[in-house]
Amino acid sequence: MDHKACVRHIYANFRDSGHRGKALKDKLWGAASAYTEFEFDAHMAELKKLSLPAYEYLFKIPVATWSRSKFTKIPKSDLIVNNLSECFNSYILDARDKPILIMLDTIRRKLMRRFQVNRASIAKMSEKLCPKIQVKVEKAGVKASECLLMYAGEGKYEVDYRQQKFVVNLREKTCGCKKWNITGIPCHHAISAILHKGSKIKDYIDHCYSIEKYKKSYEPIIHLVPICKKLGHNSKTCPLAKKKKSKTSSKGKKSGVTVGAGSSGQAVACERLASAGGATGSAGGATGTAGATGTAAAAGTSSKYMLLQKGKKKSARTGVVAGGAVTAGGDAVARTGVVAAGGASRKAKVVVVPTVEKAMTRIAAKKQKKQ
Repeated sequence: MDHKACVRHIYANFRDSGHRGKALKDKLWGAASAYTEFEFDAHMAELKKLSLPAYEYLFKIPVATWSRSKFTKIPKSDLIVNNLSECFNSYILDARDKPILIMLDTIRRKLMRRFQVNRASIAKMSEKLCPKIQVKVEKAGVKASECLLMYAGEGKYEVDYRQQKFVVNLREKTCGCKKWNITGIPCHHAISAILHKGSKIKDYIDHCYSIEKYKKSYEPIIHLVPICKKLGHNSKTCPLAKKKKSKTSSKGKKSGVTVGAGSSGQAVACERLASAGGATGSAGGATGTAGATGTAAAAGTSSKYMLLQKGKKKSARTGVVAGGAVTAGGDAVARTGVVAAGGASRKAKVVVVPTVEKAMTRIAAKKQKKQ
């Protein structure tokens, strides 16, 4: 595959490098648009006279990437700007500022609709050539009336057009102007030779411009992606995901606590604190008991918080005191002081207990103050 550069961007860098002026701009675009090496060399020679540094700057860029005079006939394209990619960027402009997954899904939906619209329009076409190519051929046919030609034999013609001579070979489908070679669409020199022979112009156009190839390019279907009934759902908000989670056992069943005095609650303790024994306490005239036991599944497990969730109270006023003794590396550390109290009308509340390391640092700081 041939790699090409956008001349518009080359000119922007060319101008920013200090090579300014309309004369330099015209010579650059003239050299890029030239189909023949003769025309390219003529434009570059004039540019060299205007500015030698500008001439040297352009020759540092491979000419085959930005001048039509060096293009090959494989891609069948004479584009020297990246308008195709710019058009696509404009087409997906409303999706580019969205999060990555929404952006990709928006682009998918746009292309899915575009493919179907083009398939429907192609089905109505009865011609052999694509409509835009047919328009180009008709414009070239108008210029063909100004050509004078002479047949030399074996499909070769000498064509005179505005004091210039070009050699057209109908067997090899080439012309001296190189436009037919690069694009695959007969130029006006070639069309004059084709009409002189009495052949059909569409038989000399490359097959990539036919309706048959156009249909094949839009034949694949972009399939739907049925993730959920509602767009935008994820693993947390999707009802299907919630049903799967309900089948698995909840964390409250693995480790929990029963709160007395007509109240209900749930404690989720980390495995690091699970080795602590029972805890009892009292608060504000109301009594409650809480116990939590457990063993660590594997050595080295480290959770940083213990969450104590308090449920709704059936009685007028209840209290919960959570305390525990934790053994770590042979040293016992007693810890108390988490009190949660509330009425029956309060909502469920989550209390975050600091880690063992933070508690130990606080105790050490208090001892230093006492000393």
